[in-house]
Formats: sequence, C-alpha cells, structure tokens
Amino acid sequence: MHHREKWLTSNTAHFAELCLDKTSIVQRGLPDDEANYEKLLTLKKEPLFLFPDEDSITLTEDFPLGDYHLIVPDGTWRQAKKFKRRIPEFKNIKTVKLATSTPSRYLLRRQAAEGGLSTFEAISRALAILERRPELDQALDSIFEVIVKNTMMSRLGLPKDREDLYPELLKRYLANSAAKIRVPGTL
Repeated sequence: MHHREKWLTSNTAHFAELCLDKTSIVQRGLPDDEANYEKLLTLKKEPLFLFPDEDSITLTEDFPLGDYHLIVPDGTWRQAKKFKRRIPEFKNIKTVKLATSTPSRYLLRRQAAEGGLSTFEAISRALAILERRPELDQALDSIFEVIVKNTMMSRLGLPKDREDLYPELLKRYLANSAAKIRVPGTL
C-alpha cells in the first residue's frame, strides 16, 4: 500500500485485510522504507503481481491451478503503476490482470481508467479465479456493497436510522457528480 492511502476513507485494501485470512499490508513510499520485499517472495508459493500492464497475462478460468501468492499494489493508478518498477525484487514476477468484466461499483473514488476497479474488487475477482471459487467473489461483493453504502451514507450525512433516504440521496448525488466520478451506466 502506498503510505498515503493508509488513512483515506476511500481505501479498500484494509477491508480486504480484515476479510481475508493470510492477507497483510506492507506500506511503501515512506522516507525510511525498510519493508522486506524479498521476504514476500520467499514463501513457497509462486508470486503473481496483479496489475493491468501491457505484458500482463489475463486471469481466466483456464489459468493454471497452483499455489499462488497474490501481490496487489494499492494506491492511486499513478502510484500503483510505479510499484513494480520501483521495487527491484518485483521486476521478474509474473504480472497478471483481470479480464474486462462487470464495471466497478465503487463510488467513493473516481476510476482513472475505463474498467478500473477498487483494490478490494480486484482482489475479490482475482482470488475467485485463482482458487476456482466464484462464491468467494459473491460473498466479498456483498461485504463490499455494505462498505460502500455505509461510507456513502456517512459522506451524505445520513445517520444509520435514516437508511430509507439513501436511495434518493444517492440518485441525486450520482446525477450531480456522474461526470466527475465516471459512474458506469449499469448503476
């Protein structure tokens, strides 16, 4: 995780860490960055770096079964794009990406790229493919929906007991900010 992401309410990596076993966050970009990236690569699992570079291999249901260690950069697109290049230990790791699928339902941050996903959504979809467990994506998606809804309610100033007002306020919010946050037409 880029260190600037740690305290943002729009950051989803910390929710992934809370929801998934064997998940940990390593902060990157601090002036005295002492992260042991080599240690991440000594696990007895093949590391995969999840990011849609030009040379990335697309994760599909046909991707070989294996024991993988998924490394996911977390930050803005600009920050995430630099992770692999700036961390020498990651240079030779196989890079994978997700096939274009359903659009992101993440309303808390503008997607910089068409088809972009939040870190949580990307992890959820990738693990479902790698572990051949589509139900995992569905279960995490329902958690993600609650996270987004509660954060949006907070931003809209709605107390929990006025959840009934959320659909209308969300509709107004989207109507006034859709161009800014590039809301997919499927919402």
